[in-house]
Order: sequence, then structure tokens, then C-alpha cells
Amino acid sequence: MGANGYSGGDPWGRHAVIGSSKVVVVMPAYNAEATLEKTIRDIPPGAADLLILCDDCSADRTVEVARQLGITVFRQ
Repeated sequence: MGANGYSGGDPWGRHAVIGSSKVVVVMPAYNAEATLEKTIRDIPPGAADLLILCDDCSADRTVEVARQLGITVFRQ
């Protein structure tokens, strides 16, 4: 049995913590203002614990739209 109390075949113990795992959706974006809202609506409710948009210096309102939708934004 491993240090995490799990004796299955996964040496990293990932299956032992699946009940407390979080799902994070990370979306790269570049000038996605026109499609961002629809893309977010296509993610099933409750499917993700956190949405992150990684903006690649968009020239449009991608960052503003993402923030209005409550998405965590990182700009590079």
C-alpha cells in the first residue's frame, strides 16, 4: 500500500483523490470576442470548477467579454 493509502495500479495515487479533484478549463484565445460567449455556453453547466482564459494579445474586446462572463483572465 502506498503512502496515500491507495494500493491500486496508479503509482501517483490519482484515483485515490478523484472525489476531491477539480476540473479546470484553460482556453487559449486570440481575438475571440465574437465567439467567446457561445463557446462558454457550450460547456455543460457544472462540468468545470474554474474557467481560465489565456489571452494572446487580442486586439478586440476578448478580455473584456471574458471578464464580463466571470472568467479568470491571464494576458500574455
